[in-house]
Amino acid sequence: MGAYAIRVDGPVPRTRTLSLEIDGGEPAATRVVLGRGAFDEVLPEVAAAACTLVVADEALRDVPWAREALAAIQEASARAHVELVTADEARKSIPTAQQLWRAWMGFGAGRDALVLALGGGIVSDVAGFAAACFHRGLPWIAAPTTTLAMADAAVGGKTGVNLDGGKNLVGALHHPRLVVADTASLETLSRRAHADGFAEVIKAGVIADANLFEACESLASRIRRRDEAAVAELLFGALRVKADVVRDDAAEASHREILNFGHTVAHALERATAHALSHGEAVAIGIVAEARIAARRGRLPAEAPERIAAACATMGLPTKPPPGLARAAMEEGLALDKKRRRGEVRVALPSAWGSHDESPSIPIAPEELLDAVV
Repeated sequence: MGAYAIRVDGPVPRTRTLSLEIDGGEPAATRVVLGRGAFDEVLPEVAAAACTLVVADEALRDVPWAREALAAIQEASARAHVELVTADEARKSIPTAQQLWRAWMGFGAGRDALVLALGGGIVSDVAGFAAACFHRGLPWIAAPTTTLAMADAAVGGKTGVNLDGGKNLVGALHHPRLVVADTASLETLSRRAHADGFAEVIKAGVIADANLFEACESLASRIRRRDEAAVAELLFGALRVKADVVRDDAAEASHREILNFGHTVAHALERATAHALSHGEAVAIGIVAEARIAARRGRLPAEAPERIAAACATMGLPTKPPPGLARAAMEEGLALDKKRRRGEVRVALPSAWGSHDESPSIPIAPEELLDAVV
C-alpha cells in the first residue's frame, strides 16, 4: 500500500475514482467515485437496467438533493420502484429485509433488476443484504449520503442485519457494482452526523497509513469547519485504505480483520447505551481504548492513545464513554460480539503505527478490555 498524499491546497477535483477487484468465492469489481457530482455516474447504470429498485432513507424525503436524485432516477429508468425505510438500528432487521422482498416481488422484479441504496450505512447494509438474497443475488449500487457510509460502510461487500441478541449477526458478502459518494449530499447533515464518519478515517490511518493519520491531525479543524477540500481528501484516503485491505482479503480470512480495530469496544458501547451513541462516536471511543491496549503490548507508541484522542476531539468526536455507563452492560455486549472465537473476546490491533500484520485479531480478557475504556 502506497503512502497517502495530501492534496488540499489546489482546486478541489470534481470527482475521484478507484477500483476494487475481488477474486475468489464471489468474483466482483466495484468502481468507487467520490466527489461533488458523483451521483451522475448512477444514471447510465439505471438506464441499462430492466428496472431499478431504490431503497432510500425516509429521512431524505424532504432533502432537496435527494429529491433531485430520485427524480433523475425515475427519468432515466425504464421502470423504478422506491421503497423508504427507517434508518435506525432497530429497523436494521429481518422484517425490514422482508418488507423489501415483498415489495420487489409485488413490483414484478426479475433477476435483471438493479438495486440502488440511497442513504447511510444502515440503508446500504439492509439493501445490500436484501439484494444478496432476492433471486439469489441482484446487482446493486451504493449511493452513501453520510460521512460514515462514505468512509466505511458502502465499500467492502459486507451486508447484513441485526438480531435481538447482537449487531450484524446475519448477513452476506455481496459487493456493490458501483459506489457513488457525492459530497454534495453531506451539506444538510447535522454537525454530529458530519463528524461521525471521521472516526473511521482516523482508524484507517492508524491501521494502514501513517501519512493519512497525520493528515487527520493537520486537517481536523478544517473538517470541523466542513472545508470541502479537506473532507474529500480524508474520505478518499479512508476509501483507498479500505479498498486495499479488502482487495487482499475479501473474505476476512486473515488481515481484513484489522478493519475491526476499535469495534469490539464500539459494538459493546452501542448496545450498552441502546444506541444513544452513534456508530462513529462509539468507534472513536473504541479506537482510543484499544490503542491503549496496543500501546501496552508494544504495538503502538506510548503516546498513540493521546494523539488519537486529540484528533477525535478536534473533529468533534467523544473519546470517553458517557458518565454512569454500567460495566455489566458492556460485559453483556462483549459476550455477544460476533468476532468471538471459541468463547474468547478478540480485538484487532495494528502491529505498528500505520501498519498491520496477517493475523491482527488476538484474544483478550474482558476485564483488560473494559479497564481500557476510561
